[in-house]
Amino acid sequence: MGGGDLPFSSRMRMVLVATVGLLLAFAAPAQAYDFGKTWGYAVIADNPFNDPGTGALLPATQVYPRGRIKDLDTSDCCGIRLKMTVLGSAGQTLTAYDERDPNEGTYRNIDRRVDTTPNAITAVQYDFASPSTFSAMKLSASCGLTGAMRGISTSRR
Repeated sequence: MGGGDLPFSSRMRMVLVATVGLLLAFAAPAQAYDFGKTWGYAVIADNPFNDPGTGALLPATQVYPRGRIKDLDTSDCCGIRLKMTVLGSAGQTLTAYDERDPNEGTYRNIDRRVDTTPNAITAVQYDFASPSTFSAMKLSASCGLTGAMRGISTSRR
């Protein structure tokens, strides 16, 4: 009675292990955007339109930017900032928030679920620079920083 169950259980375990192995082998791994500069580190997940727990597509009014930042040069006068701007279908700003490392050199998570109901989200814009930068894209940086970076994620596959 018990001996007949053992081979079936072993076969089922082998099938399960093989199935999980195939799923992992063929699953598309999440990628990340690296905004790394000599003065600051920022890595952003490339799938903000997907639930991090299930991988399922979020509703059109939700987005979940994920990643982390760190000031790499704590000897200068300034920390770093990553600003996330959630954009609507006409390019309008629906909401914005930022995460800063105030010159401490510690990793800071930017993970935050955003819901803009009733407005649909078409893109998330990331601006990485110094908080003392007047305009990251005009590059009018103070504190000796020589650049800023912008990335936009628009895929809602």
